[in-house]
Amino acid sequence: FSHYRGKRVNVGYIRDITERKRVEKALRESEEKYRGLVEDSHVGIAVTDLRGKFTFVNQALCEMTGYSKEESLGRYFIDFVHPEDREEILSLFRGGIAAPNGVTNLEYRIIHKKGHVVHMTASPMPLKEGDKLAGVIALITDITQVKRQEELIHELAEVTRQERAEIGGESALSVASGRPLAPLQKRFVKSGLEGFSDQEAIELLMSVCPVAKQDEVIKKCLDTFRNVRELLAASPQELKQTGFPPVCLTYIKLLREIPAEVLREKIIERQVYESSQQIFDYLYYSMRDLKEEVFKVIYLDSREGIIDIVDLFEGESGSLYASPHKIIETAMEHNTAALIFVHNHPSGNPAPSKIDKRMTKEHVFVGNVLQMKVLDHIIIGEDRYFSFADEGLIQQYEDDFLNVRVRRI
Repeated sequence: FSHYRGKRVNVGYIRDITERKRVEKALRESEEKYRGLVEDSHVGIAVTDLRGKFTFVNQALCEMTGYSKEESLGRYFIDFVHPEDREEILSLFRGGIAAPNGVTNLEYRIIHKKGHVVHMTASPMPLKEGDKLAGVIALITDITQVKRQEELIHELAEVTRQERAEIGGESALSVASGRPLAPLQKRFVKSGLEGFSDQEAIELLMSVCPVAKQDEVIKKCLDTFRNVRELLAASPQELKQTGFPPVCLTYIKLLREIPAEVLREKIIERQVYESSQQIFDYLYYSMRDLKEEVFKVIYLDSREGIIDIVDLFEGESGSLYASPHKIIETAMEHNTAALIFVHNHPSGNPAPSKIDKRMTKEHVFVGNVLQMKVLDHIIIGEDRYFSFADEGLIQQYEDDFLNVRVRRI
């Protein structure tokens, strides 16, 4: 109220808050946008309070630990850490939240909900509200596969003095350093493996990588593996059990990996996708002996030239399901116009299961919506394959999609 010439007058103030409302709306939309990015990120993201209790975890971190958000929130992060790493991590955590820029990198192990060990690396940073420290936000990555590869490389590179003594101080390098070729080596140089028995092929391998008690190892190999192909497909653990020293595993792994990589590069160099047989010929070698199902995606450009081949999913035989969300996300990263799916059946029978058919139909529907054509889904078995395109199923799913659209219209 105000007074004018002795009279009481009501006075009001009008303010234009359009700009403030616009800013508030932009902030809300920005928060929703970045919350979506955090939730969809493949990097684990976690926020803890100053005591180390989780106040936020994204879906990626839940998948790394095996625990849901409900099971994680409110618990101390240290509860998930491997007991042997807890003391060191707690010390670094406390030092990190006290430092102005936090700890740059932490490497530790956690115990997955299913009981196995997962190797993690985290980059924690102080989280502030104004000038006050409110907690810690951390970006977390699963490095289990990297660690396994490092261990394998270390194991393959390390040949103990005892092993050297057992093989008389010889190594593969000494074989290639000017010594006369053995009879089996001469046969191989002249005509390849033609006419070699499995035993002779194993002996040839051992002549390049000498093994202690060679006769015993050859016998174990023949008892364990039906042929040389099974030997090359064996895991490092299986090979060690038959008597191969760590240094020999390097050569066996090379024998398996180099042809697969050469074939992969060869197919990527192809200018145009031609047929299912072409895909089978190039990928059969690398997929025929896999003990689990592996789902590959081949990305093609608008002229059906192959851009890249990526392993996207892996799982137990009969239980593999390839998520359309992940496929579309990677397809957009590759600027893809068309897709081909390839996966293996370890049983050797390439006939599609009900899950395979339902999954392929879903991918065709999603591809049509996003204008990314699914050209084929190829299942690799033992010396044969199944092509959804060749059997008319891709076209059938295309027709089903069109029928759905017509009914909606």
